[in-house]
Amino acid sequence: MQNLLLHICCAPCSVHCVESLRDEGIEPAGFWYNPNIHPFLEYKARRDTLRQYARDIGLELREEDFYGLRAFTAAVFGGIGSIPGAFLGGILLGIIETFAKAYISTDLSDAVVFAVLIIVLLVKPAGLLGKYVPEKV
Repeated sequence: MQNLLLHICCAPCSVHCVESLRDEGIEPAGFWYNPNIHPFLEYKARRDTLRQYARDIGLELREEDFYGLRAFTAAVFGGIGSIPGAFLGGILLGIIETFAKAYISTDLSDAVVFAVLIIVLLVKPAGLLGKYVPEKV
C-alpha cells in the first residue's frame, strides 16, 4: 500500500478524498495546518471535528496547530511593515500578558492584551514603530 500526506482543511472536505484514495490502495495521512481560518471559534470547530473524524475512521493525523493571532497582534502593535516594530511588539505583548496573568487574572489576560492594543492604536494608529503613509487621492 502506498502512503500519501493529504492537507486537510476540515473533515467534510476530506471525506471523498480519503475514501477515493483508500479505494485505490493509497493510505493517506492527514495534515492539518490552517492559520488563516477566522474567527478562532471556527478554527477550533474545524480542528476538533477533524480530530474526531480522524479517530473515527482510523486516519493518521499530523497537526501544526498554530493559529497565528498572537504574531499578527504583535506585528500590528509594533507597526505593520516594521521588523523592529514587530519584535518590540512581541516583547511588549509578552510582558503585558505575563503581568496581566500575574496581577489581574489568567482568564482575562487576552482581554488585557487586546485592550492595550486598542489603546495603542487609538493613540498611534500605525503602531509603535510604524510610519503613517498619507493616502494619495
